[in-house]
Amino acid sequence: MENERTQPARRHRVFNNPRALAEGWYPVCAAKTLRSNKPVSFKLLGQRLAVFRDAQGRPRALDAFCPHMGADLANGSVDGGGLRCFFHGWRFGGDGCLDRASCGEAPAGDVRLNSYPCEEKYGHVWVYAAREAPGGVPSPAGLEGESVSVLRESSALLAHHHLMMANGIDLRHFGSVHGLPVAFEHRVVERGGGVFDWEVEGAIRGEGLLKKIIGPKLGYVARFAGGSWVAVTYLPDHRVLPALHIVWGCEPLESGVSRVRVFLVAKKRPGLLGRLAEWSLLAVTAVLLHMLKDDDRKGFANMRYSLGRLTPADASVAQFVRRIDELPLSPWSPELPDREDQPSSEARPCP
Repeated sequence: MENERTQPARRHRVFNNPRALAEGWYPVCAAKTLRSNKPVSFKLLGQRLAVFRDAQGRPRALDAFCPHMGADLANGSVDGGGLRCFFHGWRFGGDGCLDRASCGEAPAGDVRLNSYPCEEKYGHVWVYAAREAPGGVPSPAGLEGESVSVLRESSALLAHHHLMMANGIDLRHFGSVHGLPVAFEHRVVERGGGVFDWEVEGAIRGEGLLKKIIGPKLGYVARFAGGSWVAVTYLPDHRVLPALHIVWGCEPLESGVSRVRVFLVAKKRPGLLGRLAEWSLLAVTAVLLHMLKDDDRKGFANMRYSLGRLTPADASVAQFVRRIDELPLSPWSPELPDREDQPSSEARPCP
């Protein structure tokens, strides 16, 4: 790490720690690339998974290495709704249980791989980094239970994704970086299942164009889940203007930076006029995203995030970092403390 002699950095349990992986939903691949007959090999830090579709077309995720001789099961094929190893034909169901050993006799005792919650949402396949998930892939504020239209893009950050997430509730930077004349305040609302909302609102100062368009106040809701998923809903309660929704699914890389998959989301509407409204909202959201992203990326280059000199005005960031540090670590995490209450990585026995 740079400047450790002259500027030692504070290290956190989870926040901005490239060797700590929190439980949460992580994006694997676009749903259309996961075909019914071909699995996908996916690596998240030091954890490799084989992801495939079962006989009902549902995505499934298993530990990748065949317990027979260690082949990557994603090099095999989907057979009868299960995953068949390329080398010796061992086949595993979506629950990870061996259901056929076609090459020679079946081994004695249980043979089962760990299986993980897997879900298709926003046109993408997501895997939860533990054997059980407290809930499904979340929805942005105001779109719970709604059908949505989605535009997607993927890009690499110049930093760990926790910095991007903290940036979204760094209330001071909206003035210093984006030039917004707004005095923001916030409150945190628990949603259960490890999901919480940062509700932010502020009075617009002066009489400029922003105040004429938006009104006297500007607000947004940042919804966080598991330290890997965040959605921001802009103008959630505006009397006239529609809300705009952006979802980020984050994937930490072994280099210490992150890849993010960005989903621009709008509520589906019936009819041709409804479709035009959807795509108009997505286009406006895309413009907003690139305006904010282009400004923020300038600060990420060579940034070594360290909370050494916080002021009272940074209370929102400090509160967010504490919450991320309290998240449970995934059994996939390269760095696990020696504690008895950490989840076991051993597969359950087959029924």
